[in-house]
Amino acid sequence: MSVVREAGDSLPESLPALPFDEPSRPDSRIEWWFFHGRFGGEQVEERYFMASIFRTRLPDQNDQTIDGFSALISVLDPATGHQLTSSRVDRSIVRALGRPGADGGIDPFSPRVVADELRRYGVPREFDCPQAEPSFSGDPLTFHWGDLRLASQPHGVHLAFNEPGAGRSIFFELTPATPGLVIEAVRTIGEPKEAMQYSTWPSMRLRGTAGDLKISGECWFDHQWGGRAWFQSQDSPPRARGWDWLGFRLDDGSQGVLSTHWDVESGEQIARHVTFRDCSGTVHVCRSFEWTPLRWWTSIGTRITHPVEWRLRVPEWDMELVFVPFADNQEIRVFGPLRAIWEGAGRVRGRMRGRSVEGSSRLESQGRGYISDSSAYLRAWASLVDRELVRFLPKAIEESDIRRYAGPPTWLYEPSSYTSTLAKPLWDLMGREGKRWRAVFSFLLLDSLGRDPEPVRDVVFVLPEMLHNASLIIDDIQDDSALRRGQESIHRRYGLDVAISAANTAYFLPLLLVLDHAVLTTEEKRATCEIYQRQLIRAHLGQSLDIFWTHTLSATQLDCWMADSIGPKILQMYALKTAAPLEGLAEAAVLLARIGPAARQPVVQFARCMGLAFQLIDDIKNFSSSPSWGKQRGEDLRAGKLTYLILRALERLAPPEREFLRDMLCRPDRRCDPGLLNQGIELVVHSGACEQVREEARALVAPAWEAFSLFVPPSSSKMELRFLWESLVDPSTENQEPLQS
Repeated sequence: MSVVREAGDSLPESLPALPFDEPSRPDSRIEWWFFHGRFGGEQVEERYFMASIFRTRLPDQNDQTIDGFSALISVLDPATGHQLTSSRVDRSIVRALGRPGADGGIDPFSPRVVADELRRYGVPREFDCPQAEPSFSGDPLTFHWGDLRLASQPHGVHLAFNEPGAGRSIFFELTPATPGLVIEAVRTIGEPKEAMQYSTWPSMRLRGTAGDLKISGECWFDHQWGGRAWFQSQDSPPRARGWDWLGFRLDDGSQGVLSTHWDVESGEQIARHVTFRDCSGTVHVCRSFEWTPLRWWTSIGTRITHPVEWRLRVPEWDMELVFVPFADNQEIRVFGPLRAIWEGAGRVRGRMRGRSVEGSSRLESQGRGYISDSSAYLRAWASLVDRELVRFLPKAIEESDIRRYAGPPTWLYEPSSYTSTLAKPLWDLMGREGKRWRAVFSFLLLDSLGRDPEPVRDVVFVLPEMLHNASLIIDDIQDDSALRRGQESIHRRYGLDVAISAANTAYFLPLLLVLDHAVLTTEEKRATCEIYQRQLIRAHLGQSLDIFWTHTLSATQLDCWMADSIGPKILQMYALKTAAPLEGLAEAAVLLARIGPAARQPVVQFARCMGLAFQLIDDIKNFSSSPSWGKQRGEDLRAGKLTYLILRALERLAPPEREFLRDMLCRPDRRCDPGLLNQGIELVVHSGACEQVREEARALVAPAWEAFSLFVPPSSSKMELRFLWESLVDPSTENQEPLQS
């Protein structure tokens, strides 16, 4: 197939060779070589590519330094927008990142999760870690790592790699069409001793082969080296940094490079520049410009939201350009806490000095994938979950929605009534910034087990969230709770009849998603519905036991219970009431992933233990003074509920304090006295029970996770599951917003 060629292609062989001198800097701490462009041929369809090779100076086990290497490759079909990628890392980087605190403390996700998971279970399946060691020499530059080869030549560079997915061998002979350019502006970014150096060859002729077929095209080559100023500050602890970079080559032959650098946590800009070389070869630098994101895209794979379309305005040059990508999904996985970058080809169009201009371009967005705490992580998920929730249950219900739920009417429907009695109360509760972590758990678990959750995303997100919110409404009615997530409980705001009706409908309505699903097989539908119903029965049995204990509580009865193994009975009640829905999600994931029977028990056991741990931590949070808790402090004690935490406090307190707390728990008149209630709360908090119960929660989940990991191979989703439960039980997350009920 012939390709449409842009300016600069098919350059005659007789053009004079330009000088090319781009030596490696092996003494620098960080160095990378970055190639991007496009190729095609008479029998080769047009493709846009990117290949980056990174060298990082690492400490080894003997306090010496070694070079670690990683590489990213992507190939995009602009006609379909389909991109294939590969991300590889050598074993020295895996070993280095497997040491606690290897990222220098810029991101708590790494030391807590990445390091231990790598040491115990290996590299996630999304990354290649070849057995072959990279071979590198700096003078002259030669690099060889399996199929990936880079070599400096007297008049250019040779680059070879296998095309991701297709496996087709690609070979480029790259020679400069215009002179190289040193980007002086980047030397002022960050601290001087950690600054980066940057040289670029923005226009190189490309000739080579794709398999056995001849190709030609154009390439942009960057070479950067230096310290870590682009990645982190020199503070203690260091602060992570990110950047947005745009390289563009206009059709008139002019070229430009823009970069902005910013603090990841605050978003505060650290440095910026746009460097432009006009057609005459004159270089212009400007730091006063507008760089505005026009559109964002959220990756379902990583939940990172990337800016994918931008506008650049440089008043000094009378320049306005808009970058538009060929495809939104040009994300590439990156090994380590960064997780992924957006690295995509596109076009720029606009005007400069009164005339229309356009050209080829590439955008790079790095630094938006760090996971700094559970709240930020779950907020990234929440918008994805809510899209599916509102698609299934719109905030304003129309007749088409009722037909979807109940079929065509025999006479007439009244859609507005369902908005008032179903959608409004449910969305009132769901809109109170619930963390959606059960939907996250369901998605990550299914992906970890090897089934792509994307085709069943609606079921994975809607089923657990609607079940959970329905149970909260009923639970608040039975406990007569005044608050839920910091606002008036649904039954108090809308009345008992509306609340009960909405909750009961929400229990069963999402089953329609399963029954009518276009992807699930008949057997998968039947089995999923059966799992759901069985776990719903278990959850209600647990709630019944909880109500029984509350209604029959007395000082005499409490003494009998404490003498008769009440602790394990409370845990069993939690296993029914709180853990059963998570067990159901695990059973469904095992079913849909079609994994062997040997793996079922550890997968379900992990879900059960995580559900139990959540309830134990929820007991602790009930005594939290944090304003983010969203419920009345000590509500369990005020309601006379014998929770596992209160039981442990009774066991730990000295006899006088124990009698005081026992009396309060069993006598409504004392629980209603604010002064006495506060004394009881302080007794629980200072008894040491909170610390004990938190340790018991960890002791439940940690061994279950180890057993789970024997059957589930390492993956990014599995690592995020680990982060989810670690953030649940780790005391260092106490100041974060809790995973709310």
